[in-house]
Amino acid sequence: MTAPAPTLAARGYAPGAPRRRELARLVLALAWRFLLRRRTVSGVRSGLRGAVLGIALSLVPLTVVMVVANGLIDGIVDRYLELGSYHAQVAIADSQLASGASVEVVAGFVAALPGVEVAIPERRGSTLLAAGGRRVVAELRAVPVDLPQTDRGFAAMVEVHGGSFDLTGNGVVLSAELARQLSVAVGDQLHLVAVPSNLIAPVAGDAELGAARLGGPPRLTAVRVQGVFSSGYQELDRRWAFVSLATAARALPAGRELIGIKVGDPHDPAALAAVVAEAQRLVGQLGRVRDWKVLEAASLRSFESSRALLLFVVAMIVVIATVNVASATVSVSLTRRQEVAYLKAMGLPPAAVFASLTLAGTLAGAAGAILGVAVGLAAAVNINEALALVERGVSWVAQLVAGAGQAAEPIALIDRSFYLESIPFTLPAEQVAVVAAATVALATLAAAIPALAAARLRPLAALARTA
Repeated sequence: MTAPAPTLAARGYAPGAPRRRELARLVLALAWRFLLRRRTVSGVRSGLRGAVLGIALSLVPLTVVMVVANGLIDGIVDRYLELGSYHAQVAIADSQLASGASVEVVAGFVAALPGVEVAIPERRGSTLLAAGGRRVVAELRAVPVDLPQTDRGFAAMVEVHGGSFDLTGNGVVLSAELARQLSVAVGDQLHLVAVPSNLIAPVAGDAELGAARLGGPPRLTAVRVQGVFSSGYQELDRRWAFVSLATAARALPAGRELIGIKVGDPHDPAALAAVVAEAQRLVGQLGRVRDWKVLEAASLRSFESSRALLLFVVAMIVVIATVNVASATVSVSLTRRQEVAYLKAMGLPPAAVFASLTLAGTLAGAAGAILGVAVGLAAAVNINEALALVERGVSWVAQLVAGAGQAAEPIALIDRSFYLESIPFTLPAEQVAVVAAATVALATLAAAIPALAAARLRPLAALARTA
């Protein structure tokens, strides 16, 4: 007696499974057909390729803006953290160190706290730099002579263009902008003119930043230029001049004293807050400890609002581009009305028509997002070279317009005095992923609306209108 043949259920088949798989393949084939620009049965070319191109072209500037804005803002913030405000700062109260203690001694105790990588004693104040009949107001910063060796973040952000960062003896290291204004180079001598800040007054009508006249009896300290540096952000460093703490004791007797604190990760709020709390308990009434987010709160708000405004303006272009998916889907459903009517008359359910048109919109959004993000990232990686090429081209055209006998000023698309001299590449992976996903979702929604109308199409009425 032979054994009974296994049933379909025992073989893994479920009722309706083949039909569902065939229907899914049909939906995918129709979506692909609707996406591509192919001729309909009436000879009309129809598809969503134009929508794909529109989405891609709108995402290119959005991606570039995201990457460039993040690179600029992150680069500027990093320079504030490593060179200006530090990760946290102990502001020594006035006259608190007059009893014989020094800011270097307090910095040693702060450096021993858990989580502190380095504590930097510093004295800051305004002074006049004088050389060759030129006078410029500068912010004098007195730091340890071994600062570039002890602070890796400082060394990474400072580029020495001439000489070295040598503060030994009577050495001074100037920013490139100060050196330009004073017309001095490495090896030249200049004088630090120490006067009370209320006796330094700007000269009316002088175009040079920081040009000033003396309002009281000066106290001169001769120093020699040992190096010229730049941080890549002139808005921050253009008025800086570095000397040793020993030189500042003579040249800047009334400067304010502080201790800059560096930690392992300044973007870890919990760890940074713990260090700030410990440092405040240590110094007590001697000074006030604040982290970089408090010190640079105004600048951070300005940066974030600028970034949000840029992204909002460019995001509107993406929204408009995804609306084109809706109009393209309407065009596809109208030009392929006869084809859809035949399919529905042969038993294609309305849900399959809706799914195929909606899927076509989803595929258009995904293809446009991938293409646009890829081209945008490629442009952002080479943004500095692209800007330089465009600037050379515009300057060449300006020279042609000015004529052979006149020299036209070089044209800069980005003023390096207010922005970074070189835009760093920072990939905002999460933001890019969110934008790409939102683009696909908007394209799907835009296609779903006309797809719903096409799904409700009555076959006989459609065939009658196209007959």
